[in-house]
Amino acid sequence: MRILRHRTDLKSGRTSRETDYAIADLISYHASPRRLGRLARSQWTIENRLRFGQ
Repeated sequence: MRILRHRTDLKSGRTSRETDYAIADLISYHASPRRLGRLARSQWTIENRLRFGQ
């Protein structure tokens, strides 16, 4: 899957765009766009907890 992210730095107002690619082992029946989005966001939650100690 391809994940497009758009971010805006609140201090500078500068925007950036990032493209990530991911592979999932789900069959197409279980790989709805909604589910893939939830899985991608949950990964960021885990990484943020590790990085920022939340």
